[in-house]
Amino acid sequence: MADLPTQGTFALTLRDLRTRSALPLSVIAEHAGIPVSSLSNYVSGRILPSAETLDRLLVVLQASELESRQIRHDRRQRANAAAINRAKDHSPEVVTSRSERQASRITAIGPASQSGRPDPTPITTSAELAAALNAVHIWAGSPSLRTMQEASNGVLRRATISDMLNTKKAEETQRIPDFDRYIAFVQLCGIRDTEDWVAAWRRLKARQRPQAGGWLKA
Repeated sequence: MADLPTQGTFALTLRDLRTRSALPLSVIAEHAGIPVSSLSNYVSGRILPSAETLDRLLVVLQASELESRQIRHDRRQRANAAAINRAKDHSPEVVTSRSERQASRITAIGPASQSGRPDPTPITTSAELAAALNAVHIWAGSPSLRTMQEASNGVLRRATISDMLNTKKAEETQRIPDFDRYIAFVQLCGIRDTEDWVAAWRRLKARQRPQAGGWLKA
């Protein structure tokens, strides 16, 4: 098994930002929408977060523009070095996040053209998010849940997909999907640029946690 290159400045900078914030790991993880165990791995230098996850962390930690630019650069360098090491060792180890591992396993079943894809920008509630995911499912041609499960190569199960599409349950519970499975679903349906969908998820997560409202604009 290939080890990651020396952690260098990436993990050190992330730890410095965390120390400066004075926030417990559990609070940072909750606001960023990631497991505490994943955050511990990031700050220890054991694994790298995805670019999207790192962006969420930088917002929570209130990193400056210069700090954000530097740590993104450090992440790219370390990811490239890890890829080179794995190639040399013929190692299958993956050191990026679950989102990136999932994306590499998914076979998109949506339309080739991005024309007419649903717009998540107006979403303000959990029920609206579920309705938007239903629209994406229809845009993708309304594939069966079994087809979607098979195309996801184990990333998504039929029960998980059914829950995400259940607008009544979303309205009653006010819960939003797990971030990684949510992004996997829209990618599976053929959405290539997920930036607006990430922003919609963050908006809802921030509204569910009033104490986080200061760092994320609605």
